[in-house]
Amino acid sequence: MRILAEGKIQKPGTSWHNLKIECVADKISAFVDGKLVCGITDATYQRGLAGIGCSFDRAGFDNLKIALK
Repeated sequence: MRILAEGKIQKPGTSWHNLKIECVADKISAFVDGKLVCGITDATYQRGLAGIGCSFDRAGFDNLKIALK
């Protein structure tokens, strides 16, 4: 596994938050609650699998949507 980018945001607390990862051509953008937190360019793969996970003990995911544009 290769980490493309990483960073820190304010501690999110215990309420639900919106995470969006957008991939358009070779541009990858990550948003938390509508705010852009990371944007990179990487053309390593043209296609592939999508997934999401978390290493925290109590993380919940609801309304997960993976869409092709």
